[in-house]
Amino acid sequence: MLVIITFRIKDPKLRVKVVRKLKNYGKQINTHFFECRLSAGGIKQLKGGFEDVKSKLGPGDTLRIYPVCRKCVKYADISGTVPLTREPLYFIV
Repeated sequence: MLVIITFRIKDPKLRVKVVRKLKNYGKQINTHFFECRLSAGGIKQLKGGFEDVKSKLGPGDTLRIYPVCRKCVKYADISGTVPLTREPLYFIV
């Protein structure tokens, strides 16, 4: 499943920590936006891996995780040179 993660975090150290963690799950599309292809278990793992970050968010900070179903992905309107993150051809277990 495609998962969109967005964040706005004022603390530079916490923001760098979030980016480093997210790079393990997917592709950075721009400064505060990631696309990931995850299974249901991967989404659960992702959410669990950010519990420590959630407790440190300050006023006005946000970390949002949006699962996007296959049907909805078909209707995505993508402009620009960065293509939509694709399903992997295989998984290494």
